[in-house]
Amino acid sequence: EGKYIDTVIEESVFRNLRTLAHVRERTQRSSIGSTHVLQAVLDDYFPELRKIFWSVKAKGLMALLANYPFPEDVRNAGLAVITALLETTNKRKREAREKAKQIYQAATESVGLKTIGEADRVRLAICLEEVTRSETRIKDLERAIKELLTQIPLAEYILSLPGIGPVSC
Repeated sequence: EGKYIDTVIEESVFRNLRTLAHVRERTQRSSIGSTHVLQAVLDDYFPELRKIFWSVKAKGLMALLANYPFPEDVRNAGLAVITALLETTNKRKREAREKAKQIYQAATESVGLKTIGEADRVRLAICLEEVTRSETRIKDLERAIKELLTQIPLAEYILSLPGIGPVSC
């Protein structure tokens, strides 16, 4: 009916927080999209990895994809190299050794695409870069939000509530 109240927040810490929250929300949506693209790439080349790792963003999986992204790379590297790589990203060494065995076994029996070209490697590298970049941006935005909250006197009380973090505050 044309009845509305236009809320104008003057230049202040609250306006800056609102802007950062909007940017974080858009970045979060972009991050989810890039994660889905990475999942699709994994489904094409090495679908068994999704059953081994709990998340596409797991540190061990990201390290593996950065160094040995395709089944043929895993087979060429060997079990010892894959185990050493996973032990650097996992605190539990025994669990890392078990995952390395599963990955190596999956690489020998993979149903993904067999012929991997340079374009496939570029495609995966771009997906990994996008996921990593959006995660870094989200962390930077959350750090900036947390820094701005120090300028609001009552924010420390709100942050002391269980389950309330800087973004919710």
